[in-house]
Amino acid sequence: MVMRILEFCMKNGIKVITVKDNYELVDNIQSKVLAFAFSIAAEIGRNRLVCKRGKIMNKAEKIYFTVTEIRRLKNKLKKDDLEIEQYKKRIEMIEQLKNITFGEIDKLNKTLKRLEGKGGQGIEIKIND
Repeated sequence: MVMRILEFCMKNGIKVITVKDNYELVDNIQSKVLAFAFSIAAEIGRNRLVCKRGKIMNKAEKIYFTVTEIRRLKNKLKKDDLEIEQYKKRIEMIEQLKNITFGEIDKLNKTLKRLEGKGGQGIEIKIND
């Protein structure tokens, strides 16, 4: 791109002078070599930026995927913790039910039948052997 701009300027008789080193680019071989050197330097600079940007993007992607994986694992652990708590409660209920005698079950059934007559629901406790 730089070469095209300089070529256009040379063809149309436009004098280009660099600010930093005060080089004068006109229609001669020395100016063409200098312009070519500027062009190569600009391309190298662009490639370095692209390479640097690519490395930064790769690091950002790795960080993003790592953070995403950590979040996913945390959510899974929360769900697993909830399931473990539910299983613990079920085990406690089973342990409590193991200690109930048949006499207590009969008393509960009688109490439930009395409540049923007062608008309670038809609930009955049975033990399957």
